[in-house]
Amino acid sequence: MLKGRNPYAALSLIHELDLYNEIFSSPAQDAPSLPVQDMKIAVDIVRYPLLGYTPSHPHISKLLMTNNEKYLAWLIAAMTPWKDQPVFPADKKNMPAAATAIREGLKSPNNITGTIAKAFANYEAIRNMVAGLKDWGRGRAGLEMRALGADWKSQVGACLMFELVDLKKKNASDYEEGGGGGVMDKYEAFLEAIAAKGLEEAFNFKSLLNVLPPLFLPKIVEQ
Repeated sequence: MLKGRNPYAALSLIHELDLYNEIFSSPAQDAPSLPVQDMKIAVDIVRYPLLGYTPSHPHISKLLMTNNEKYLAWLIAAMTPWKDQPVFPADKKNMPAAATAIREGLKSPNNITGTIAKAFANYEAIRNMVAGLKDWGRGRAGLEMRALGADWKSQVGACLMFELVDLKKKNASDYEEGGGGGVMDKYEAFLEAIAAKGLEEAFNFKSLLNVLPPLFLPKIVEQ
């Protein structure tokens, strides 16, 4: 469905036919009341601007380029109604509700479920990084980026989408009149800073704990 030629049309049809709870809810849990309209807002944003080309935001336009990254973007958009739901009490792994629902509802493999879990769990941490990374030294920025892992682009794309969804829900007219552009500008600056600091592949950096004596660590992180 989401790997086909038109995942936007597929998700839009699910919304129009009011089939969200039949497809994206966990059969093993008591389904909470979800803001299912959030999915339609999210998939509209994924279609454009997240996967579209915006000349004023070249780094965002190149953020999600592979087929797997695009697939994950649509999948995370589909799970957006779960964003503010608490962890299921029966989930011993303390996994975000969105990841539990898609693992049990769609039987998604561990690698997909893991990225979705991180996208929802790291939302606030990434927002803080977006706000502050340009002013951080390369050492601290590298440690933070390394912690996100190899799928950091999917997580950052999800965070951008979540912020745009929240803004559009809060004030649709403000979003249309330029508020969404302000959020885009913020993430564009963040991605530009990552590129300038050479941190796109920070997940491959060896841990400083493995290569340096402890006395050197504070000085390196401050740089």
